[in-house]
Amino acid sequence: MLIGAAHVRAGEIGRGLELLDEAQTDAAAAHPTIRSEIALNRALAHFGRRELDAAAAALDLVDPRSDIVQARALEYRGWLASARSDYAVAEGCFLAALGLLDRCKHYDRFLEGNCIQALANLAVERLEPETWRVVSARRDAMDWTAGGLGTFRFWIALSASTYAYEIDGAPVTAIAEARLAEKLAPTPAARVEALCRRAAMMRQARNDLGKRDHTDEA
Repeated sequence: MLIGAAHVRAGEIGRGLELLDEAQTDAAAAHPTIRSEIALNRALAHFGRRELDAAAAALDLVDPRSDIVQARALEYRGWLASARSDYAVAEGCFLAALGLLDRCKHYDRFLEGNCIQALANLAVERLEPETWRVVSARRDAMDWTAGGLGTFRFWIALSASTYAYEIDGAPVTAIAEARLAEKLAPTPAARVEALCRRAAMMRQARNDLGKRDHTDEA
């Protein structure tokens, strides 16, 4: 299972799926959580090949009692729904994943960060104040000190800037969020994205000098 999952994550999806299918066949007597973990990785492999129906069928094999594995399966269902442009279902899946995560024996900060980021984007796209309240509360309570979480923080801050400006009508907050996004940018390309966001807000505020400054920096 682990070798197959590693092949999938390395982009060798065909070989990984072959190993995972063998593992699923051989795991009939294994613990339900192990079988669920295999199914989850098979779903990821099918999703990587954009075989959405096959990915959904693999997720159907995840045991609802499998604790954190089931929470991850709900997250994956959210990405499946997003790939199908069914954004209301996606939002429900990400919210359900977070709700289950809170009740799990185990905790996964990457799952939480991923779901918060996805919900932040959906809240902006769908103009969902209630969803944004969930995003805001969880972002404030999240422990962001673990390595590898910076990308999530960056995109959430960028969404927060857009939400504050375009939905809350709070330009000062929007500017602060965009500045935070620039500070958190995990790559030079991400920093360009944040600078472009800052320039766009200056344009909307009819501050031509600020727009020119951020555009030139980008």
